[in-house]
Amino acid sequence: MLFNFAEFGCIEDVALGLHWTPESFASEVMNRAAALTAVNIKPGSMVIVAHSGSARFFADLFAVWTLGCTAACIDATLTKNEVGTLIKFVEPSALLADEIKPSMRVDVPVLELASSSRSTSFIPSLTNDLDRPALVLFTSGTTGNPKGVVLSFRALLNRLALNRVAMGPASRLKALVALPTSFGHGLIGNALTPLLSGGDIVLQPIGLSLAKNLGQIIDQYHIGFLSSVPSFWRMVLKFSNAPASDSLARIHVGSAPLSANLWAGIVKWSRADVVNCYGITELANWVAGASSRTEGISDGLVGKLWGGEAAIKDSTGTIRDTGEGELLVKSPSVMSGYLRRPDLTAAVLVDGWFHTGDIGHIAERGLIRLNGRIK
Repeated sequence: MLFNFAEFGCIEDVALGLHWTPESFASEVMNRAAALTAVNIKPGSMVIVAHSGSARFFADLFAVWTLGCTAACIDATLTKNEVGTLIKFVEPSALLADEIKPSMRVDVPVLELASSSRSTSFIPSLTNDLDRPALVLFTSGTTGNPKGVVLSFRALLNRLALNRVAMGPASRLKALVALPTSFGHGLIGNALTPLLSGGDIVLQPIGLSLAKNLGQIIDQYHIGFLSSVPSFWRMVLKFSNAPASDSLARIHVGSAPLSANLWAGIVKWSRADVVNCYGITELANWVAGASSRTEGISDGLVGKLWGGEAAIKDSTGTIRDTGEGELLVKSPSVMSGYLRRPDLTAAVLVDGWFHTGDIGHIAERGLIRLNGRIK
């Protein structure tokens, strides 16, 4: 198997009242994999996971992986037409739901694995082919032409390993999952990085209530790490009291530009090391980060690359180690390509470089600063 569940942390789902140890999580995963086998889901199939942010999501996800299938994670709030668009494009063998909604009454089997009959007859797949697809994450196209990023197990595991090195002991701290897990930031960065490093994860209903009560939640659950987006932190600084304890050691902020003023405000509120992260779904989320304690706080600063190489394509089309222009990245966590879109893949993956579409500057010391988007 690709994963050793004994090395995972625990999963605590506050809304569902669940606390899964690595052993109980592994049992849940095997039961669900058996349920998928019982309805003729075979290794190599594509399975849509149409829910997010709960312990059941992670059990479904790892059941899909344990069976040797690919998980296409989609936003649970999509409309029926949007779900239909993705189903036509993906052509999945099944759609997994936590509860069947009207938007999920579609022309493929819809399964609620949490309510499936229990079985212990499943034998895990012994294949260790790291280059088979693990995830499809959608960056656009739920109403038009879908754009699904395909990440192999190799890319995913490489990214988790690089995150672990960049974060050090903080990767094993108890983490609060403050983002949807149907996207790379919430799934790979905020959840899988600590969970597979041996850190516990705490799942809370996300949204305004989480932002308003964040300080209290951090104290109650002894949270040491979390990652979220600038808009979340604007709500936190407006509505929430700061934590009274000193459990919170590290915060990542990403998925949108972080101003120096907001960055400084998060540092003051949290008293933690706040890292401005640069992440791209096509590179399995985080690829760089700037620490408030080591690199300092500055608009656009995202620090050094977390593994791989970075370069600049200048206005003449020349690729340079330093300077300003389009940021290019070579990474061991790069995507396999866009699902069924070789044309889009060829446009951004050229000679091993991923063309990010971001305008950046690389200084002599390798520090990266972002200045905007090409399009």
